[in-house]
Amino acid sequence: MKLNALPKTTSTRKRTGRGTASGYGKTAGRGTKGQKSRSGHHMLPARFEGGQMPLTQRIPKLRGFKNHGQKTAAVAVNRLSGLSGPVDLAKLKEAKLAPRAARRLKVFGTGSAPKISLKTDAVTKSAEAAIKKAGGSVVVIPKPQSAKQAEKPLAASSKRKPADDAR
Repeated sequence: MKLNALPKTTSTRKRTGRGTASGYGKTAGRGTKGQKSRSGHHMLPARFEGGQMPLTQRIPKLRGFKNHGQKTAAVAVNRLSGLSGPVDLAKLKEAKLAPRAARRLKVFGTGSAPKISLKTDAVTKSAEAAIKKAGGSVVVIPKPQSAKQAEKPLAASSKRKPADDAR
């Protein structure tokens, strides 16, 4: 194999500003005027809107807090067929049916379900019916209340009554 006989893999570079006959003379392929035609220009970021108020500043600011640590694993009933005995989130993590970061479990779906005793945070009606039809049992763990919810009175008397005007 002769290295000097190989076909060229790179094309010749574009020589700009060498007269109008070259096709890249005068404006050198940059067009006429504007920021992109200037020497030393810098492209603005994609989010720049030409001086208009940017979208990220136009939208209203979000209030509150979303706990991203509260991950719920959603598992279909028919995927529980390989398990036996009492089934909970820890057992599903061992079987790699639920992600390790999951803190809650929801079982959903229809189809064939094994005879298991399921301990879950949430379950759909169809999934519960399928497990009970197979002879299993479902225990739903009550959701823990926050300190603020525990202090709130249950009666509707917390609504403010209109004050009498003493005029």
